[in-house]
Amino acid sequence: MRDVLRVVLAALSVFSMGGVVFGLAALYPVLYAEGVFVGLCGEAAEACLSHPTPLKCCDAQMLRNTLVSCVALFASDGMMVVFGEVADRAGPRAAFAAGAALAWAGFAFMALYSFVRLDGVWFAALACLGVAGPGVFLGCLVIGEAHPRLEPLVTSVAASMADSSSLVFVLLSALYFAAGLSFRALALGCLALCLAAGLATLQLLPPWSTVQKLRAGRRAAAEARRRDVDQKKTLRRTASGRDSSPRGENGGAMYGADATLLGLFCRSDTLLLLAFMSVYNLKSSWYITTISDQLRELAAAGAFDDATAVAIADTFNVAFPLGAGLCSIGASALLSWYGAREDVYMGVVLALANLHGLAAATPLVSTQYWAALSFGPTRTLQWACYFHLLCRPSRYPPAYYGRLLGYANLVIALLSDGPPYLLHKYVASASWPPTPSGRYLAVNVALQLLLLVCVALPVQL
Repeated sequence: MRDVLRVVLAALSVFSMGGVVFGLAALYPVLYAEGVFVGLCGEAAEACLSHPTPLKCCDAQMLRNTLVSCVALFASDGMMVVFGEVADRAGPRAAFAAGAALAWAGFAFMALYSFVRLDGVWFAALACLGVAGPGVFLGCLVIGEAHPRLEPLVTSVAASMADSSSLVFVLLSALYFAAGLSFRALALGCLALCLAAGLATLQLLPPWSTVQKLRAGRRAAAEARRRDVDQKKTLRRTASGRDSSPRGENGGAMYGADATLLGLFCRSDTLLLLAFMSVYNLKSSWYITTISDQLRELAAAGAFDDATAVAIADTFNVAFPLGAGLCSIGASALLSWYGAREDVYMGVVLALANLHGLAAATPLVSTQYWAALSFGPTRTLQWACYFHLLCRPSRYPPAYYGRLLGYANLVIALLSDGPPYLLHKYVASASWPPTPSGRYLAVNVALQLLLLVCVALPVQL
C-alpha cells in the first residue's frame, strides 16, 4: 500500500509542478486576453486593450511570448544540472523541496499579476515554474532508485506526468474562457493544490542516508560483477588465445573503478544519446511553441480552412497531455520487457519520432492530426527510455546519477531550447521562401533530416 501511495503522490507532484511550462501553447490565448506584452504593439495596443481577444495583437507580442516560452523551456531542461548536483550531494528531499518552493512562487507570481499588471511578473512566474520542474522531477525519480522493483513504473509514470503536466494550462485556459473565472482565482487554486501535493510527497521521499547506502551497495555489486567478468575473460584468453566477451556482458559494468564524469560523457554511446535527445527536443520545443501559428499559416496557404486549423490545434492541446499520461502504461511495459535491450527500446523511440516529424512536415489534414495525436506518447516514451538508460548501473555508475542527468540535460537545453526563438524570427522576417508557410516547411524539413541521422544511436547500442 505504501508503494502505491509513493507512486500516486509522485505522479501528482510531477503533474502539478514538474512540467506545466510544456503547456504554454494553450496559455497563449489567456496571455493575449490579459494584454500581456501588448505594449509592444505601438498604436494597435490601445485597440487591443479596449477589445481584448484570445488572438495576438501583433507579431512583436507573439515573438516576446515565444522568447519567454524558450526561457521557461530552457530552464526546465537546463536547470537539471543544478538539481543533479543537489540530489547527489544533499539528497532527493533537498532537490524536491527547492523545486516545489519555486513552483509555489511561480503560481503566486501569476496571481500577483492581477494586482500589479507588470509584464515582468509573468516572466518571473514562468521562469520560476520552468526552474522548478527539474527539482520536483528528479526528487520523485529517486523513488525508483530507492525501490528498484518500482523503477520501470516510476520512470515511466514520472516521464508521462511531466508531459501530462501541460494539461494544467489547458484546464486553466478552459476555465478562464468557459467558466469566466479570474486568472487570479485559478492561480491561487493551483498554488493550494501544489502545496498539498508537495508537502505530502516530501514525507515519503527516502532520506539522503538511505540513498547513500543503496548506492554504495550497488557500486560494490557492480564492481564484483566486473571482476567476475574479467576473471572469466582471463580464463578464456588462456584457453583460446582471444577475448570474445565485450565489457558489459553477463552483468559486468561498462566502466572501470576509475570512471570519471568527463570520461562517461566522452563515450560514443553517451554522445550519440545526447545528439538524438538534443535534435528531438529541438523539434519538440519548436512544435510546442509554434503549432498554432503553423496551422494558421497552412490555412492561409490553402492547405485547409481556418476551422480545421483551430480544430487541429485544440486536438493537440488536449491530446498532448492525455496521450502522455496513457503512454505511461506502454512505456512501463516496454521497459519491463526490454529494459536490458537498449537497442530495442531506443529503436522504437527513433521510429516513432521520425514518423511524427514526417507527419508534422506534411501539409495534409490527416498527417497534421496524426502529428497532434502522436506527439504526447512519442515525447513521453523518449524521455522515459532516456532516463531508464542513464540509470542502468551496468552502463553508468549510480554515484554519478544525479550529475549525469544534470549535465546531460544542460547540453540538451543549450542545443534545443534557445534555437526555436531564432527559427521563429527567421519565419517572421526572412524573404525566402516567400511565404511563412514555406519557411515553416523549410525548418521542419531541415530538422527532420537531422533526426534521420540519429538512427545511429540504436545501431551503436
